[in-house]
Amino acid sequence: MTDETKDAPDWVICAGLSCVDLLLLQVDRPPRHDDDLVQFSGVRFAPGGGVYHTLESVASTLRASGGKLGPSAVQLRAITLVGADRFGRFYSRCVSESVAPEAAQTILFADTVNTGVSVVPVYRSGGRGCYVDLGANRALATEAVLRSISALPIIQRSGAGAGSPGSVVLHLAYPHLLPELQGDHLVDLVSRLQCLFAEAAESLVLSLDVNGATKRDSTQLGSAFGIPEFVFQRLDILHANYEEACTLLDEEALTESPTWHEPTLQDRASYSDKLSIRAHGRRLLERFKERILKSSHSSICDERLLVIAVTLGRHGAWVFGGPRKTLMRIRLY
Repeated sequence: MTDETKDAPDWVICAGLSCVDLLLLQVDRPPRHDDDLVQFSGVRFAPGGGVYHTLESVASTLRASGGKLGPSAVQLRAITLVGADRFGRFYSRCVSESVAPEAAQTILFADTVNTGVSVVPVYRSGGRGCYVDLGANRALATEAVLRSISALPIIQRSGAGAGSPGSVVLHLAYPHLLPELQGDHLVDLVSRLQCLFAEAAESLVLSLDVNGATKRDSTQLGSAFGIPEFVFQRLDILHANYEEACTLLDEEALTESPTWHEPTLQDRASYSDKLSIRAHGRRLLERFKERILKSSHSSICDERLLVIAVTLGRHGAWVFGGPRKTLMRIRLY
């Protein structure tokens, strides 16, 4: 819909995991045993989790491209649960300052849980680790997400005489890590949100990020692909990194030759691994594409866009996008 004919703004709503990261900077190396003493140089607190990073990226992209944020342009909202503690206040302030003040208005606070916190060692080699206390994320439930979204202006103003509605991108950030948004809970949430936006939005784009997916998560979600079939059929955007894609598609991940420097022309083993991981990543992308297109719900139009990304760290990424009917004819591997 063009700017001349559209009466309402478009929306990007991110729901799911939030945390505050404690970054350990310039860590020498991973520990070699339980009592190993590893040195680092400095610490930094930063907002983390899929909700913040997605919204901050969207806001930064819009600003860089000359786009507008606000009531007459693109509305951004964070739907997540934090504790009523200093970390929760810090997280909310970062969303308000780095994304938009109104984006932080939908952050939920609870005094019975602590804000999710992760300790992230950032190695001199460029890699990183993660130790996380999910905290409040364990309590974020379907009903709380639905109440928050139901109170948004796009829902409240829908109906007769409301004018032309905007479009909505709903991004689900790591629901497989949230006990109350996993499996059947996720199916219930997506189903009810589709009904909620059926008249309130011109279109609903469903996006999913499966950061940190493990075999345990795949089993809990009740699907060989780690995503309930109902949700998989309705996806428009999917992101997984290499290890997560291998886990969700039940394939063995290739391991790299250990190097603590950038690959050189003489580093034949590492170079061979790089090519193998790239090729494997491409096959994983093809498998995701086939799975989504073959299972797509009958109500989804062939012209509807589908975007799939399998990221490979320093080896790059495979990103595949276009109208579904076109993608069906293209084989990647």
